Amino acid sequence: MKLVDSRVLVVFAIAHSAMSIEADAHEVAGFIGKSALAVDLYQVRCFDDGTGATDYLAVEISDQAPVKPSLLSVQVSKDDQVRNITDLVDGDEAFSRPVKLKGGNGDYVLSVDKTGAYEEVYNLEVHCVTATGAHTGTTEPVLLQDQ
Repeated sequence: MKLVDSRVLVVFAIAHSAMSIEADAHEVAGFIGKSALAVDLYQVRCFDDGTGATDYLAVEISDQAPVKPSLLSVQVSKDDQVRNITDLVDGDEAFSRPVKLKGGNGDYVLSVDKTGAYEEVYNLEVHCVTATGAHTGTTEPVLLQDQ
């Protein structure tokens, strides 16, 4: 039996933990049902974690495999403002450009929808950002509606 150097395992475990913490805090893997009217809703809270007050929330969406003939979009809303972005390349697993909503600290609602009656798999990435471009307090997105 071949033994693995324990130092390699420790380095791998530390690296994996660091990546998981960052990805889990600001990424959502989602699935949206077949109905053309299906909408998934999430809530994200932005707050000053000592880095500074939130200037805007940035959100990106990625349409995951398998490739389906519909496109995925995400709308970001707060108070009376709404912004939208669509992932224009289906199934490539790359994130769209970010949509930014300047709403300051507080709760934002994200809604994910699609253009056709197909099941879709997606990822969202969210970041609350200060006026100087620094990442600030961002809660993990909370699923409010899963269709």
